[in-house]
Amino acid sequence: MSFDKNTQEIIQKSLDAYRELKINHTEGDWSASPVEEKNFDLRDFLLQKKGVLEKFRRTYLVAGRHNFPDSPRGGFYIEWGTPGDIPIQLRIHGRFKVFWMVAKLSLYKKFRLNFTKLVDKKIGKPVTQNIFGLNITESQIRNFYYKEEIKKYLGSDFDAILEVGGGFGGLAGELLKNFTIKRYYFVDLFDALPLAYFYLRQILPNDEIQILTHKDSEIKSSAKVIILPPSLLYKISNKISLFINTMSFQHMNLKSINFYLKEASRLETKNLFLNNRDWIRDPSDIKISDYPIPKKYKKFLDKKWLYGNHRLQIFKIF
Repeated sequence: MSFDKNTQEIIQKSLDAYRELKINHTEGDWSASPVEEKNFDLRDFLLQKKGVLEKFRRTYLVAGRHNFPDSPRGGFYIEWGTPGDIPIQLRIHGRFKVFWMVAKLSLYKKFRLNFTKLVDKKIGKPVTQNIFGLNITESQIRNFYYKEEIKKYLGSDFDAILEVGGGFGGLAGELLKNFTIKRYYFVDLFDALPLAYFYLRQILPNDEIQILTHKDSEIKSSAKVIILPPSLLYKISNKISLFINTMSFQHMNLKSINFYLKEASRLETKNLFLNNRDWIRDPSDIKISDYPIPKKYKKFLDKKWLYGNHRLQIFKIF
């Protein structure tokens, strides 16, 4: 199968899955907060517009899904064309922002940073920044940083990982390509799942990736990556080695956070890896210091995030 034909097959599968997910969507404790629900109609329109999925990382579809400079200074465009279409002041801001992040990461790595690890694969056609002749994005910088922190404190060999709020799959792809992971469960609101399927199918062409779209779906024993909405979390039955949430709980209400942490506890998750705000920005926000962490978990790490005042925390069952 040619590259173009394979890409078209992935696009069609992603869009078919989205339509099924939309039809079968149910509300519950996991339901979107007002922040998460914002402008859903616009995202729905863009997802179904021909030609948008291929370049979703330069559209509103990445709003709130950790991908600067697709969203410099928090400003989004309905649909960007070429990088030259972006206002010059935002391009300059993007260049300085990414350069600053690379410099901070180099210090974090004690000047032993391999800059090629920050090169973005450009799936979804993001607007990259040319740093030292390399195509770099903030998204890939963050993914690399999270990977390094997980490796430093928890290792790189996991039986099963459950990530909640993974956006388009950037961190999942980074971990799956660099760690030894037997199974990866990827959970997000249903309109994010086709983005993750589209992205992960291309970055992990040799792995079986399954997307569950309705209650009659069953997890395949042969699948390495299982993408599913929160309403189907009950279908996971095996124990989880690592639960991940980065800058996603900070958009949720207390009921949703409690739902996911109870699921982590039900699955006897060994480690919780969290990075979220410790202040309230929106009325429905919950500070990371106020999360209802199940009592059986003990705080193992609490430190300031490399790029701001967010708190990076790890909880473990001892």
